[in-house]
Amino acid sequence: MKYLLAYFFLIFFLSCSHIKKELTCENSLTPKENIKALIDSFVLENKNDNYIYELYIDKQDPDNFNLLFYAGEKSLTDKENEVYEQVPVAYTIIHGKRINIYSGIERYFTNQKVEKREKINANEAKQVLWAVKDSLGVLMVYEIDGGYPFIPFPLKNEPDTFAPPVITSD
Repeated sequence: MKYLLAYFFLIFFLSCSHIKKELTCENSLTPKENIKALIDSFVLENKNDNYIYELYIDKQDPDNFNLLFYAGEKSLTDKENEVYEQVPVAYTIIHGKRINIYSGIERYFTNQKVEKREKINANEAKQVLWAVKDSLGVLMVYEIDGGYPFIPFPLKNEPDTFAPPVITSD
């Protein structure tokens, strides 16, 4: 009976320590090489100790994705994060900088580890944005002046690729 009780406590202890490890997981992700190279370039070009770094991933369809790389003194979605109590559920670290990863699930799931940052006036906050279009694995990178995640990018059109609508009066 003592052996059975000892065996039971050993199994219980091992399963509890397994559960504890899962609960303390920090959701650190390792990017694939093509995205890692982009994140690497973005961080090196915009390295600033006061910046936070974010990556927003928007899947358009099975073959097309919009990626928005952000570096700034406050979160790009600061107000939205505050209203909906959103925090990133995943991140990666490149060159010692933490890049928070958003995909839209933050509205529905929580991350227990929340970092508090000092509030910065939106008019004074500096920021850098790169828009990346991934179409069948072909990445096109654009530096943009403004944008917001999960909406179409304000990309510049090449000459003769877009004709404005012609309005006629009847």
